[in-house]
Amino acid sequence: MAQSKKSNPLLVLLAPLWGLFKLVFFMALACILFMEVTTPSLDYSKGPPAPYRSAQPADWTENTGGTKPRTYRTKLTTHDYRSLQIDVFAPPNMKDAPLPLTIIIAGFMSPEWLFEKVRPHGNNAVIFYTSPRLERMNGPFLPSVSQSRNASGLSGYWNLMATNPLNHIYSIHAGLHEAPADIVDIVSWAVENVNADVNRINIIGLGSGSLIASAAADALQVSGKPPRTLTLIYPPADMSSAITDNLIRWPRWVRDPLARLLELNFFRLGFERHLPYLSYISKLLVIPENAFELATYAAEPAIRLAGDKTDVVRHDLGYKGYYTDENTNGVRDIVGQWLISKGAIQAY
Repeated sequence: MAQSKKSNPLLVLLAPLWGLFKLVFFMALACILFMEVTTPSLDYSKGPPAPYRSAQPADWTENTGGTKPRTYRTKLTTHDYRSLQIDVFAPPNMKDAPLPLTIIIAGFMSPEWLFEKVRPHGNNAVIFYTSPRLERMNGPFLPSVSQSRNASGLSGYWNLMATNPLNHIYSIHAGLHEAPADIVDIVSWAVENVNADVNRINIIGLGSGSLIASAAADALQVSGKPPRTLTLIYPPADMSSAITDNLIRWPRWVRDPLARLLELNFFRLGFERHLPYLSYISKLLVIPENAFELATYAAEPAIRLAGDKTDVVRHDLGYKGYYTDENTNGVRDIVGQWLISKGAIQAY
């Protein structure tokens, strides 16, 4: 009788792990494909984004906190049925004359934080873009301990289904890619309802918001409402390097491949897909120096992509956070003075 071959004990031990790895790999691949299929193309060569469906009647709303002025508030129903709230900081007599409109996009920053740092002045209209997904984008990866203790059975199951890493990553990905169309909707609504001056639309992007700002300017240009100015503050032009530099808690050997994988999720927002087509728009690039959050070499490629009609200011953060009063006030003054010099906003 033929002698049976003995199984390698190591292979027997690793077989379940290999099976688990394949399962995780194919699930991740399926999730990535799902995100790509359900993500707006951001290819505006075929035309502008679909317009919003409807808007609630706007009215003045008192803000809590006491230090904030009233906002002129509405909610739009976007073409894909999301609810987009718009708060316009503007003078009470805003409809008496066309107002310059500045839209500030700061990725994951809350509008409250932005207001405290910027505080709109003068006869100008300002909107801090807030993604309808912002709370989920900034939310936890997993349910909190208190939720886990209080939840049981089906309730606990739904908590886990609503708050998990896959859901969180999808919300971030979808929120960033939905934003350019939201900016087009905001401008269209503001021109019709706030007497925003269509010739003085200004788009400002901070950090990851710069990616959205560039794509939004492209979409606005195709829509027939090109912004007068586009400001990119600390633009992450070399996305792979920017991601790698922020993976400091990961082992060194895994940072580069992981960064390149994550970079694929943002290729539709890449500056190379939008900035070169904005040659007739005045642009300001604020490049960081001596910064923790973004290396200078990760931002500098935006200079080449921006082309003509671009002013570049290098801002030394002195190895302090960009969110400190010293640095935020410095950037605010740089941008404000530049916008005034371009006739894009009215002097304070």
